[in-house]
Amino acid sequence: MARFISSCRRITRAAAFGSTAIILCLMLITTIDVSLRYVFSRPIRGVSEIGEYLLVILVFLALAYAQFHGRHVNVTIFTNRFPPRIQSSLQISILVVLVALFLTMTWKSAETAYSFYQVGEIRWNVPWPVWPARFFVPLGAFLLSIEFLAELLSSLKPTKRKG
Repeated sequence: MARFISSCRRITRAAAFGSTAIILCLMLITTIDVSLRYVFSRPIRGVSEIGEYLLVILVFLALAYAQFHGRHVNVTIFTNRFPPRIQSSLQISILVVLVALFLTMTWKSAETAYSFYQVGEIRWNVPWPVWPARFFVPLGAFLLSIEFLAELLSSLKPTKRKG
């Protein structure tokens, strides 16, 4: 179990590294586009579309990393009032539901991405395929579901009591 959890964490960090690289690409193409637009009055065609694709990839690759670091919204106004044992049971129940939910999202979004791949979906104003970016939705959902699973397995580990 510890090996699975550490593997999940390595994959999560690798995906976060990919998100970081995407941010750098976005900054670079935006800077080049703005420079070319104002210096030579020749912007790069399709930069907005490239930015849209990269933002999809950036967001879905970073979901699991944000979960690992506890950066997602967590509303605890009611649950903090429960005893620790109930809080723990509730947390485990929520993680089970989230694993199932995001595995379902992985499956359905992979089906959708594959159908757009089969059709050969492209943007109307720039003839680039859209479907490659769509495959990052199921990838990100899968990474998030295994992060939830790793968190669930960690919370199921028996804790050692003093005494």
